[in-house]
Amino acid sequence: NRAFAGLTSVQPGATLEEIVFRCRMRTFDGDAMDVADMPESRALSGETVSSMLVRMRPPGRDHDVILAVNGQPARDAAGKVVAAVLLSRPISEEVAMAIEVRRLAEDRSESTNGVR
Repeated sequence: NRAFAGLTSVQPGATLEEIVFRCRMRTFDGDAMDVADMPESRALSGETVSSMLVRMRPPGRDHDVILAVNGQPARDAAGKVVAAVLLSRPISEEVAMAIEVRRLAEDRSESTNGVR
């Protein structure tokens, strides 16, 4: 959509490969992101994406844009994934760090539940 294109310089019709290359897509930690790891790819493979943090450096920008992305696969009547719906919102570094700390705490809590 226009808002996403304005934020990222990604125009409608761009392939995921183009987006990864042109916008230098990375994880929040800074690791290079493969096309298969992108929220779009994950949703298209049937996964629900929740508060995934990604960094990108759109062409012509001198700083990263950090996005919090939520996504869902869209299925046809037979249950086959035919599209994906994603919601991306830009967030600040501080908000991204707070989200990551909360996620790590939840992961740690889940891994220690039931273990004494």
